[in-house]
Amino acid sequence: MEDRKAYLRVLRSPARKAILAYLAENGPSRFMDIKRGTGLSTGVIYHHLRSLEGFVAQDTNRMYRLTEGE
Repeated sequence: MEDRKAYLRVLRSPARKAILAYLAENGPSRFMDIKRGTGLSTGVIYHHLRSLEGFVAQDTNRMYRLTEGE
């Protein structure tokens, strides 16, 4: 049930959906690529990346990527 709540929380936000869709289409990306690709502001992206923990991760090269699911 917790997984379902997490998925529903993600899907309620157009900004989170835009970030996820960008990463799904383009693969691992730097922050500025996500910003350019989605048109979202810096603050909005940082806020939503924090809420996407478990769905999106940042690697040692500072690239954001979708996780395999946990």
